[in-house]
Amino acid sequence: MQHDARDGIEAARRNVQALFGLPTLGGRAQPALGARPVLQGGTRGETHLRGQPEERAPKYAFLSLEAVLDYRPPQDQIADWHTVVPGKRETFWSIAAEHQVPVEKIIAFNFPGSAENGRVVPAIVNWYLRRHRGFGCSMTQDHLNRKFRGGEKIAIPLLGAVTLGEPQIGRPEPLDEEAIVAGDLGRFDAVVMGIRAYNTRPRLMALHEPLMAYVAGGGRLVVQYNTNNRFDPLRGAIGPRPFQISRLRVTDETAPMVAVNPEHPALVGPNRLGPADFDGWVQERGLYFADQWDPAYEVLFAAHDPGEEPLQGGTLISHHGEGVFVYTGLSFFRQLPAGVPGAYRLLANLLALE
Repeated sequence: MQHDARDGIEAARRNVQALFGLPTLGGRAQPALGARPVLQGGTRGETHLRGQPEERAPKYAFLSLEAVLDYRPPQDQIADWHTVVPGKRETFWSIAAEHQVPVEKIIAFNFPGSAENGRVVPAIVNWYLRRHRGFGCSMTQDHLNRKFRGGEKIAIPLLGAVTLGEPQIGRPEPLDEEAIVAGDLGRFDAVVMGIRAYNTRPRLMALHEPLMAYVAGGGRLVVQYNTNNRFDPLRGAIGPRPFQISRLRVTDETAPMVAVNPEHPALVGPNRLGPADFDGWVQERGLYFADQWDPAYEVLFAAHDPGEEPLQGGTLISHHGEGVFVYTGLSFFRQLPAGVPGAYRLLANLLALE
């Protein structure tokens, strides 16, 4: 990943994004596994990960994945650095005891968003232990947890510098139809519609005009997939120009994603995307692609299942006034909870389109 993405994403996303029903980043991914688990700690059984513990991304990670994966606490709040000694079989509890700092504060200090409602969430800690560039902890032989490799650097906070809870890295704000009616969208850089929003909230069809006014005024509207069939057809416009949603999809999660225009702005900034960004996708590439669209729409990718014709309707982009409209059938709703880096990077680019 390119490290300059952090500044680009933060600059483009100074305001929080509004979501319609985007699934909470969570669910079950790879089990968080560990000979001496780094979270095991005597009587602290509530955070001793057993069996097949869940792994969950911090809820705001998709807004600034680069910042989260590279995160280090502010230097003026660090009392000391602890370097894990290879072969010493250290845990967070042994480190906390050595430095006389509560273990929860050490964890929350190093892993932003790992505490919710004042309690450390083991599933989020496991996500960090596997993915953070300063950790990358391997699994234990029993496949039940993760262990330090040695060499990891853990920041020890100044006492009183850390409160358990989520930092403001840029968290989404839910919206409903009343916010659209009130014309309250102008304060947002981007609005992301959750999957099937137009199927489950029919009133949105009647709000097409204020939504397009938001785009024309400089907003970015990203609409995730909706279904459309003869039994339950979509009745009305979604974008600034006509397009038709079909049942076409790419079910092979390894299908090559061929850039139609490799220099399209959505593929070069703030993250320059390439084939590696489509490694590790889960279950599918996408579904309910468009099969007809106005020529003014720009397409990003051609992809297909084995033996089938290439499909280009997975993502449509149209400038409208001062803003940008995007329809995408790509399965962000599966990739974001699974922590797929390339999906985060692509979504960040779509949210930053000018």
